[in-house]
Amino acid sequence: LDEVEEALSYGYRPGDMKYADLTPDGKIDDNDRYVLGRIMPRHEFSLVNTFYFKGFSLMIDIMAKTGFWTYCGRWDTQYLVTDNAHVTANYGWTPDRQNTLVPANRTTGDAYPMNGLFDDSHAYKGDYLKIRNISLSYDLKRDLLRNVKFFRGASVGVLAENIYTLTAIPALDPEGQGWGQIGNISNSYPIPMTISGTLKLTF
Repeated sequence: LDEVEEALSYGYRPGDMKYADLTPDGKIDDNDRYVLGRIMPRHEFSLVNTFYFKGFSLMIDIMAKTGFWTYCGRWDTQYLVTDNAHVTANYGWTPDRQNTLVPANRTTGDAYPMNGLFDDSHAYKGDYLKIRNISLSYDLKRDLLRNVKFFRGASVGVLAENIYTLTAIPALDPEGQGWGQIGNISNSYPIPMTISGTLKLTF
């Protein structure tokens, strides 16, 4: 509230997002943008191992990506309170709650100069490690069907996909894409974990 005059000089009011006037020229525009980093990973790693023991086979598939940034809007825009109403209601700026990173509640009727501007408060290092697949199978020909000549091979198993992701990004899945944009995972639909049974027959 002690910055009312400064906010008004930029066309804002207390509780709005605060943007750095990097030029500085008394206004916030494209000249105040800067490059934060790359959105494509510098490094990609993959490790696939299969272990065998008395007819059982266990396959583990792990992958990782590092060296890039991603955009994840936690409340997307302060002007659409219906997007994350519980966040803005509980943590949004008010005269009695000024020490917060969540801007004040605004309605779609409010007009502000930087509505929807992408900013680095939503940018995160995109590094992550994912346990992508784990499968466990058993060779039926080893014991149960060893005398059956009709099958050359037979096995049953279970496959789990998209099991766990280790990341600092506050998103359901770092591999999603929000609004079809590479590097933007805001509002992206999560990739679900799936578990399925398998039956393999070789004649």
